[in-house]
Amino acid sequence: MRCIREGKKGQVINDRLSSILQSNGSAKPEKPLNEIYITVLRHSIPPKFSDKEKEEFYSKLRFMLGSIVVLLSPISIHSLSTLLHISEEDIDETLEDLHAILDIPKDQIRPLHLHHPSFRDFLLNKDRCSDLKF
Repeated sequence: MRCIREGKKGQVINDRLSSILQSNGSAKPEKPLNEIYITVLRHSIPPKFSDKEKEEFYSKLRFMLGSIVVLLSPISIHSLSTLLHISEEDIDETLEDLHAILDIPKDQIRPLHLHHPSFRDFLLNKDRCSDLKF
């Protein structure tokens, strides 16, 4: 957006905007963001886990993140625990390394928040999140 605002008047702004809109068909502007999200998710998996433990972790992570992103309203860890029948401690342990993408309050009654709504779009779009583990 800055490149559009910094253009002079009239035709320069129109040319810049047209260029951005035309490139959206071929370029994927969300690609760097996708890479950040997938890196954060991959680094949340403890490396010392066995393959079986990793699969269990992936399953819990998908279940929890899926629930968080499909709800239209933020939910607390306490409420998520009740909804999913998972202990609050288990939710804390699973989400503890996701502070880069989730606002996780220390008070488990306060709601979890996505830092950016694009994370929801990322998880719900197989073209953006091509790693099916997540």
